[in-house]
Amino acid sequence: RFEKVYLVLDSDKDGQEGAKKIAKRLGLGRCFNIVLPENIKDPNDFLLKHNLEDFKSIVRKSRQFDVEDSVSLRGARETIYYQRFIEDNEDVVGYDTQFKRLNSILGPLKPGYLFVVAAKPKVGKTTMAMNWMKYWAESKIPVGMYQVEMRPERLAEKFAIMTVPDIDKIENSTPEMIKEAMYKLPLDYMHFYYPKPGDLEIEKVCNKIREMVQRYGIKLFVFDNLHFLCRGDNENTLIDIATQSFKLLAEELDIVLVLITHPRKSNSNKQLKNEDLKGSSSIYQDADVICLLNRKDIDGDVTPDELEEEGAMDKSKSPRTDVKVTSRWHSGGKAFLAFHESRSLYSEKGILFGELVNELNKGKRKRKSITPDRASTRRTPSA
Repeated sequence: RFEKVYLVLDSDKDGQEGAKKIAKRLGLGRCFNIVLPENIKDPNDFLLKHNLEDFKSIVRKSRQFDVEDSVSLRGARETIYYQRFIEDNEDVVGYDTQFKRLNSILGPLKPGYLFVVAAKPKVGKTTMAMNWMKYWAESKIPVGMYQVEMRPERLAEKFAIMTVPDIDKIENSTPEMIKEAMYKLPLDYMHFYYPKPGDLEIEKVCNKIREMVQRYGIKLFVFDNLHFLCRGDNENTLIDIATQSFKLLAEELDIVLVLITHPRKSNSNKQLKNEDLKGSSSIYQDADVICLLNRKDIDGDVTPDELEEEGAMDKSKSPRTDVKVTSRWHSGGKAFLAFHESRSLYSEKGILFGELVNELNKGKRKRKSITPDRASTRRTPSA
């Protein structure tokens, strides 16, 4: 029969938990919590040390309990302000890559993001993810990878090639080179998982990622790759379930989850679009960021039939890597990087990148010089 109920229990943890339990039973909408000062044990202690007006003052400051796991805009504002400007918390600020041009279209990657990276075979999507992982780990940010096609030992070899310039092929390396690479690499900040037979079910995969994040404090996790996980007659349904599960997992664990995926088969030199992704509707709906990588075959256009007949995917490709970004939270756009294939490294500076820039500028000037004059192409009105 009461419209308002004021609860005043002890100010310690047990007292406050008890007050909340009572409020849930009586109704959160009408219960107000009176919080006593820290040096006061209980209401009786307060009245022994203070007068009635003092008690009325803290009654006026009483507040209703929030619904569990919900937060008001006021609470969110206070949290964001504290994390961003007092703590400089990376969970609010987000994570960048080592590429400034890419960062300008990508925006900061924030915990809870599902970050999809796609490219055709042999373009270097796994290598791109490994480049990012190396950079983040060197910044003392724990990273992880669930790798279904490459054993951890092979990943370690690739990281060694990235780190020591003298290693062109792992077969040509010396024990000293490997030791040098392992000394330079941030070994304690990188963790990998290679699945056993029967592991590749979405629920088991999510549980393994959850275990690794909890054990090693991982902030950014790479899963390589979606279509190895989602195979069968009902592939699109499996992709729907997997992308939604990965997005919810990223939110639950408060991590950036980098998901590597494949497109449908198409001409190798045709620029990849979001619609070309297998299961594109579910990927587009669940992803916060989609990053498409494109590298052209040096030998020119190749038809889909020739891909299988001549093994065109094994031909060398241009070092220029075009990157297209679509983001739910940022402007997105296009950029390009240079790919140093012998060392499995991407860059936006150096001799190779400079050569690509000059080549691009020459192409622009050439196209501009052969553009027909508008006056010469203007149609003459008919009689």
